[in-house]
Amino acid sequence: MSYSRQGVAYRDREIQTASPSRLVVLVFDCALSNLLRARRAVQAGKIEERVEAVGKAREAIMELLVTLNLEQGGVLARNLQSLYSFILAELVDVARRPDGARLESVIKMVGELRAAFETIAVDAARNPAA
Repeated sequence: MSYSRQGVAYRDREIQTASPSRLVVLVFDCALSNLLRARRAVQAGKIEERVEAVGKAREAIMELLVTLNLEQGGVLARNLQSLYSFILAELVDVARRPDGARLESVIKMVGELRAAFETIAVDAARNPAA
């Protein structure tokens, strides 16, 4: 088996066995890695690569948005809904024209959200009954 196949198989197993909180972190990882790709593309002036990377980041944020449970999540879920919607709007503009400052702002927000959800996932793994 080639290294790339092994990597895909490992990632598939990780996703299939992940807890819900860990899955959220994995989606944030996807968004963040594509935002970093978009940053490199902006710096290199590669329009196609920027648009593709921003599109994949948008797909990840959209996944987070559509999986929110607004009934159970209450105010927190509604606040996340607003934040994800804002991020999506920013990414639409970044895909249209390279705006490094806006992209950096989104990268920072997504990074902070990822860190918060990572903390939640780690705590949930330590205290499964909580």
